[in-house]
Amino acid sequence: MRKLLSALKCKLLGDNKPQVERRAPAKLSCAPQVGDFIVYHHLKMQITETKSNELLKWLLKHGWRPTNPENDRRRYTTLPTDIYAKLDFASSSERPMLIRSLMRKK
Repeated sequence: MRKLLSALKCKLLGDNKPQVERRAPAKLSCAPQVGDFIVYHHLKMQITETKSNELLKWLLKHGWRPTNPENDRRRYTTLPTDIYAKLDFASSSERPMLIRSLMRKK
């Protein structure tokens, strides 16, 4: 309804563009810890011990999110625990290819 009123106001008053409300992306309240799970589409991966947090930051930047098992009814394909280490050893340019191959397999 608000968009309709905004468009009518623009037509009547001659404004060029209607005001569009933009929603800010959700911020993480706390970063996931070692042993927690993160998800991407239908894949679920456990965070294991690594030498730095660079991989976790990269994964969160590219759409992986922590799970909330209390109220999540979706079904995920759990990846083997060594996948996180493989992604850690891979260069950042190879990571998208590895994730795409995991999505095709599962």
